[in-house]
Amino acid sequence: MANAGDPSPSRLHAAVLAAGFLFPADHHLSRPDDPTWRAVARWLAPWGLLIGLAYLFIFRVTWKWFGEYQGIRWLPAVAVLAVDLGFCGHKLLGGMTRLRRRAQSAAASEPPGITLGVLLAVLLVLVAKCAMLLSLPVGNVVKASPSINWYLPSQVRWFCPDMVIYRPLLLMPIWGRWAIGLALLIGRMSSSEPPWLGRMAAGLSLPIIFAQWFIITVVTTAYCALVISGNSVFIPSGRTLAYGLVISIVVMVIAYLASFLMARRGDGQTESSVLATGLTAELAFMALYLHLANLIYWF
Repeated sequence: MANAGDPSPSRLHAAVLAAGFLFPADHHLSRPDDPTWRAVARWLAPWGLLIGLAYLFIFRVTWKWFGEYQGIRWLPAVAVLAVDLGFCGHKLLGGMTRLRRRAQSAAASEPPGITLGVLLAVLLVLVAKCAMLLSLPVGNVVKASPSINWYLPSQVRWFCPDMVIYRPLLLMPIWGRWAIGLALLIGRMSSSEPPWLGRMAAGLSLPIIFAQWFIITVVTTAYCALVISGNSVFIPSGRTLAYGLVISIVVMVIAYLASFLMARRGDGQTESSVLATGLTAELAFMALYLHLANLIYWF
């Protein structure tokens, strides 16, 4: 255990426990009474940022070789999807399947098992994510109307990738992991859940969740508004800022409603319900982003 005067080991331990909660590993269950669980939920959104950077790197490498040089448009999307569903987002998909299986088993008084409905749900998520990744807008954004450009310092370039196809790859996992934290605050924990999940929820508060939401909203709004053309960095109009804000508000509302309905469906929040809320937020963000892409960007 960390010393009271040195919080760094505690933070590192909390980050490791958060990784065990998010990724396919069970080592986070080895110490369910660890008091560090109260700090774990604060690391969910930062882990989402790291996952987003990994997606961006994988997509950029595969796109440079297969997308630009070989003309194989679908391979970078499949590479990101494989990493997402096979490792980084595996627990989120597993939460959705366990949620449905538990509900069916409780109604039928039978042990949980893989059903046709679960397989169809998994297939639907696979198809939806693959289709949305394939539908991401490519190409550099260009000027819309020089008369309304708000020019910014060129140093802003490091903050935003030139090609807009990379931007949602960074934002999607951040919104998904933030939504898990939101779900932990909605309602009470189910009596059937282990104590460490309740400790995770106890370490969060609405000010923390809304502070994280505000930061992610600023990044989302900037990614929807900033245009990079040559050496110029500018915002075409205030309307593009509004689109980013709309995406952030709608994702928050959808995540709240999803977590609320799933908690009401059972006897409270479970590990499966909070993970399924993260998956719902990811799909909601991608759907909204793609729907508004033609209004946000000019190609």
